[in-house]
Amino acid sequence: VEPATVQITVAVEPDAKNRSLRIEADGERLFRASQLTLDGATEKRIHAVEFKNLPAGNYTLRAEVLGESDVRGMAEQELVVSGAGQR
Repeated sequence: VEPATVQITVAVEPDAKNRSLRIEADGERLFRASQLTLDGATEKRIHAVEFKNLPAGNYTLRAEVLGESDVRGMAEQELVVSGAGQR
């Protein structure tokens, strides 16, 4: 229910070519993103990001692992945040 706090957990297999992790919440009325620097093969596997105060609407949650010049992996999931009093 709005305003929603969404916690996103992403597992990334450590790899020397991984440079960053971009996590997005792409909605009709709001776009929010966070980018984390990855330390290649020595990076931890689990990463968490929290987006606060998302208004009601449909969102695509997207996580992308980026290399120096390419997208190395991507995952998407749909999310619906309902308005006050709705379920």
